[in-house]
Amino acid sequence: MGRSSHSSSVAQLSSGSRPSLLKSKPIHLRKSRSKRAGLTFSVSRVDRKLHEGAHGNRISSGASVYLAAVLQYLTSELVDMSVIESKKKNKKRITPRLITLAIKTDNDFNSLFKDITIAQGGVLPKPTKEIKSNSNQN
Repeated sequence: MGRSSHSSSVAQLSSGSRPSLLKSKPIHLRKSRSKRAGLTFSVSRVDRKLHEGAHGNRISSGASVYLAAVLQYLTSELVDMSVIESKKKNKKRITPRLITLAIKTDNDFNSLFKDITIAQGGVLPKPTKEIKSNSNQN
């Protein structure tokens, strides 16, 4: 019996797999940084993009987690506001137009996206002087 267990470990070594002592954590115990932080956005992707860009020589590991959390929060807020706009217009889909309306109606997002143009987003409707004067006369 002792010989058979030894031969199976030798067979594992010769087959190219690592011996059990050198294996990393089992798959069910591994957790991504996104899961550990409780985020949906990929922390690893944000970290990679931070390192690829010329943002500095030294970037802490917590910076990518924090940035991913901020991006996820901003995205969820923007989607929530766009859903509200879609319900106002009785639409079932969020279109670029509804995203633009959501951004332009919120002061914080409007200041954040002041230099951004969204394709097919259009502009905010502004009533002309004639329309205002006609409404005041009625």
